[in-house]
Amino acid sequence: MGATETSSPPFRSFAGHEKQSLLLTLDFAAPTTTNFHKVKLGDTQFAELPPNSKLTGTAPYHSYGQMTESQFPGWKDLARILAVSSFCSSAVIETVSEHCDFPRLAIKGVLFLEADENQQESAERIRKEAEFYGQHLREFQGKFVPKHYGLWHAPTSQWGGEVLIAVMEWGGMELGAFLRHKPKSATLAIRLRIVEALDELHDHGIYHTKIGKGQERHILCDPDGTSFRFVDFSDAVTGHDCRRMLPVRTFMSYPSQWKFGCPEAYCARECMLLFEAAVLHKDDVEKKLAFVKMQQFLDQGMSRKEALSAVGNLIDHWRTIPDIQTNRALHLALERKFNANAGLGSRH
Repeated sequence: MGATETSSPPFRSFAGHEKQSLLLTLDFAAPTTTNFHKVKLGDTQFAELPPNSKLTGTAPYHSYGQMTESQFPGWKDLARILAVSSFCSSAVIETVSEHCDFPRLAIKGVLFLEADENQQESAERIRKEAEFYGQHLREFQGKFVPKHYGLWHAPTSQWGGEVLIAVMEWGGMELGAFLRHKPKSATLAIRLRIVEALDELHDHGIYHTKIGKGQERHILCDPDGTSFRFVDFSDAVTGHDCRRMLPVRTFMSYPSQWKFGCPEAYCARECMLLFEAAVLHKDDVEKKLAFVKMQQFLDQGMSRKEALSAVGNLIDHWRTIPDIQTNRALHLALERKFNANAGLGSRH
C-alpha cells in the first residue's frame, strides 16, 4: 500500500527537500511503504544511496523496548505522555545492482514533529548530529565512524504525523554486549584499535563527550570483531587540544588520571580494559618513567604525536628487560596485597 502524504508543513529546522527520495517499509505483519524525501541542509554533503532506494527495516524500537504494529500508528497519545517519540530500526536496501555490495543500514528518527517541543528537540539533535557528520567527520566515515546518508522527511499521517529519519551505516552491537558475549572476538588487537581511533579523532580536535564507563552504547562493534564504529555525535565538539601523556599500551595498573591529561582518552582505555589493576596513591615505576620521558620530549620541542610514539617505543623496549619486568610484577603484587588487606578488592 502506498503512502498518502498530507499538506502538513515541513519540519521548521530545514528549508526544503532535494530531488532524491526513498521508500521505507517497516517489517510489520502488514507493512506499509512510506515515501521519504531527502532534506536540504545547506552545503552539507552526505554519502549517496542508490537512486530510488527501497529499504526494508526491522520493527522500530525505542527506550521502552520493541514496538509492535498495533503500537506504531496509534502511538501518538502515548508519545506525548512519555515524550519518547524517538525510534530506531535496522534496514537493508531491497534491490541493488549485483555489482554493488551495499552495507546494512541503521535508521533513527523522531515521530510527530508537529506535536510539541519534545519532538522538536529530538529532531533538532538529529539535525545537529547530521551536520556534524557532514562538516567534521567526512574523512572518518566508513573507517571508524558510520557513513551518513543524510536526513529524510515524510509529512505523512500514517505514522501519526511528520517523521524525520537519519539513514546511516549499521555499526554492530553495543560495546558492553560485545565484550560480554563475544569474548573471542573482543581481542586485545581490536580493543587497541578502538583506543587508537579515538586518539585520532582527538588529534583532529574532535571530542565525542560520551565515551566512558556507563556509555558503552556509543561504541558499536561488528560481532566478528573485524570493525567498530563510534556513534552519537549529537553533543560532540571541535577544537579539542588533547593533552594525553601516555601512548596506547596495556598497563599493569591504573595511571594517575590527572597526570594522564585527557579524561575521555583515559576513559576509553578504561572501557577497553587496558588497565589491569588499580594503584591507589601513586604510579608504578614504568609509568613514572613514561611520564618523565614524555615531558622531556615535549620540552625538547617534539610534537605530542612524536613524543607519544617515542614513549611507546621506550615502553616496548623496557618490557624486554628482565629487571624492569621483575620490578613491575613485584609492584603489582604489593599493590594487590595492600588492596586485599584494606578490603578494597579489584577495580574490575
